[in-house]
Amino acid sequence: MPVLNAASDTPALHVVDLPPDADGDIGRLHLRPWGAGIRLAALRAYWQALAATNDVAIADVAYTVGAIGAAVAGWDGFKDAASQPLDFAPELVGALKDLIASDYEIYSAIHADYVAPALARDAEKNASSLPRAGGSPAEAKTETANP
Repeated sequence: MPVLNAASDTPALHVVDLPPDADGDIGRLHLRPWGAGIRLAALRAYWQALAATNDVAIADVAYTVGAIGAAVAGWDGFKDAASQPLDFAPELVGALKDLIASDYEIYSAIHADYVAPALARDAEKNASSLPRAGGSPAEAKTETANP
């Protein structure tokens, strides 16, 4: 019989504080940790936007919007048109993506606090790995051993 570990190994959600609205209220997004699925959703959005518009700036915004669409797990402090609290629901993610794409301050806060640091970590990981071009040290030893 399979044994389940009762301890949670699930990483904590990343919280992004959004700029205050006209009433001074601050919304917060609760985002899943950056990973392959989020990166792929962001890339898909980027390439679709680039193909549709041929505009890199629009594709860059689509990258962030695509990442957030895949990463959002909840929110606090959001209101509907009647200023009533709006609970998170997966069917509202499309409206969130539209908001991010149309509001520069919200886009900038999310990009600076979630997407840009994740991209920097990815670049750092890639820079510290062995380059694929030119082979590995093991291949070099094999080539010199077998002239």
